[in-house]
Amino acid sequence: MTRQIIHKIGFIILILILIANCKESQILNENQELQTYSLINNYLLDSLHSVDIIAREVMVFKHGNENFEEPSPPPGRDFDYSDGLFTELIESKIIDSSDLKSFHEQMIPRKQFILNPLKLKIKTLSIDSLDKYFSKNRDIDIWEYFRKKYNSRSMLIISLPLFSKDENTMLVSVNIHCGGLCGGGYIYVFKKINGKWTTVFSKISWVT
Repeated sequence: MTRQIIHKIGFIILILILIANCKESQILNENQELQTYSLINNYLLDSLHSVDIIAREVMVFKHGNENFEEPSPPPGRDFDYSDGLFTELIESKIIDSSDLKSFHEQMIPRKQFILNPLKLKIKTLSIDSLDKYFSKNRDIDIWEYFRKKYNSRSMLIISLPLFSKDENTMLVSVNIHCGGLCGGGYIYVFKKINGKWTTVFSKISWVT
């Protein structure tokens, strides 16, 4: 009997550890994830950017560059925000000090967040798979291959969103790629007003 109790206690402890590890590794909480898909499907694709396909891998936060300024083209697959941007958002009363604190708490290196194709109303592709393919086939024209394989001419890559304290406002970077000298990057602040997403701030971060 004692041995059975010890086994049960050990099993319970193992389950608790697994649950704790799962929570620690969670990139977005349930509401944040729901808001992210809502923004992409119900506003970003319909009202702002008409693209053919979206990358499943989101841009990850670039940590530790104190002298960071807006990126010069071509941009990488990471993102960051300057202190000047936050000052502008505060002075414009788009966010307050509690929102800024929430943003900074989220601006830490995190695991790669992968968008779920089943939750999106647009075609998706894997940037990682493309990178691996082109690393082995360097003589292939990237955009010609892209257009033929995916029947697409433009691609959108979104950053991991930063949420305000009430999780009703999102700071997001978006990159649009369409080949050659076609493309651009944008920084947005979206706010949900009366149940609908609205752009309350926008800024071009790079252009080709």
